[in-house]
Amino acid sequence: MRPISEVLRLAAQGRSRREIGIISTGLAKTSVHRYLERAQQAGVSWPLPADLDETALEARLFLAGELRGEPRSTWRSGTQGRPWRDPPLRPRQQVHRA
Repeated sequence: MRPISEVLRLAAQGRSRREIGIISTGLAKTSVHRYLERAQQAGVSWPLPADLDETALEARLFLAGELRGEPRSTWRSGTQGRPWRDPPLRPRQQVHRA
């Protein structure tokens, strides 16, 4: 489980993201920032509502695939498994020396 409620509680106490991450929860400060940003976008703050447990909090902040730890795919279909097409090869221009 992600320590989202702990991050929200410590942020409400005015602790820095570095302090919340490294010292208190063992998370990277970028993860702490991401949790706080998602909570703000979802309108969730500390203290949490009584009906919002850790599972419901994760469901509100993350997409279903992200809950399972699956990365979001940026790959487009039809490109043989690559997110972009390689540029076509052009023949090298001949340099004529006199």
